[in-house]
Amino acid sequence: MDPPARVGRYEVELLVGDSGLWRILLARDPVLGRQVVVKLLRDDLAIPAEIRPKLAERLRQEARALAALSHPAIVALHDMGDDADGRLYLVFELVRGTPLSERLTRAPLAPIEVAQIARALGGALAHAHAAGVVHRDLKPDNILIGKDGRLVITDFGIAR
Repeated sequence: MDPPARVGRYEVELLVGDSGLWRILLARDPVLGRQVVVKLLRDDLAIPAEIRPKLAERLRQEARALAALSHPAIVALHDMGDDADGRLYLVFELVRGTPLSERLTRAPLAPIEVAQIARALGGALAHAHAAGVVHRDLKPDNILIGKDGRLVITDFGIAR
């Protein structure tokens, strides 16, 4: 299924990925003139009406968790909303890079890389925990290595 042309004010450029419930879209914010990532509840699933409010609350929970955080190793949340078609979405900073899981398939990490990763992620998690946020799904797929070398934790969808 093709992605929508717009989500809220965001102009969709590319479908980046599909997960179980969500579509991940590369989009352009015409107001601020920057590319962003939009996480959109998939509309091609036969989600029962009684389940939609639970999914909406899960999305709001992710937004609240991220809104409480500001750390260079935690993906920044820019926006949240429902568009005119009733689709729920979150808008994140665009981090150009590779998932840690992909990097791990290429070659073993050198000890210095392991230490750098542990330090960056430890700092980010300590920041989140101090704000009362627990990620609950930290895994290599949810950690991006930016082209600038910055590590970024993503997907706070089941955070508490």
